[in-house]
Amino acid sequence: MKVVAFTPIRLNSKRLPNKNLLILGSKPLLNWAIESVDRLGISNYVYTSEPNKLKPYLEETHAKTSLRSSVLDGDEIKGRDIYDAFVREHPADAYLLYHVTSPFVHTWYYEKALHALSSGYDSAFSVQEHRTFAHWNGKALNYSTPLPRTQDLEPVYTMTSGFFAFTRDVWEKFKCRIGIKPKMVIVDAKAAVDIDYQEDFIMATALLNVPVQLKEQQ
Repeated sequence: MKVVAFTPIRLNSKRLPNKNLLILGSKPLLNWAIESVDRLGISNYVYTSEPNKLKPYLEETHAKTSLRSSVLDGDEIKGRDIYDAFVREHPADAYLLYHVTSPFVHTWYYEKALHALSSGYDSAFSVQEHRTFAHWNGKALNYSTPLPRTQDLEPVYTMTSGFFAFTRDVWEKFKCRIGIKPKMVIVDAKAAVDIDYQEDFIMATALLNVPVQLKEQQ
């Protein structure tokens, strides 16, 4: 199965200007995730409208730039439009979409997602597990009275921005990163960090020296 990894990057971020190029620890933010994906040994693309500006940051990686239309940098553009353009331009059996704003996703997690695609799942995505009293639409989601102990609660899962793996068939049928038989890959709290705002970057800096706790799955 031919798998291609890609990360969409634009340099006109409004919420945190130039966030992808900010120095996190000893290197630019974008390098953390790109280097983790590099270790998979698969084709790895940075999908951008400004490849010349990003190439100097990629010299120590195996990632290549792939030119995308600047139209896809617009604030009203949906992620789906970007992913669809990349899939059309890069034929493959499956894709690993990842985001450099999630710098602490270990290569091991990406491997779990790709393993799922070769094990009967049509897609996989990163989630964080929570054992807490959850509500949705005004109703208790995972408990009833009498209240159980927290450790006995059914967990709830929230999607992170870390990664999505999906087959080409799933994309062509549904234009969606998640198919009808997806695998949730549970990541730890550090890997679930997503940087959109200045406070997110401050948190990421504080977490630099916190060990990664790889979470085994059923």
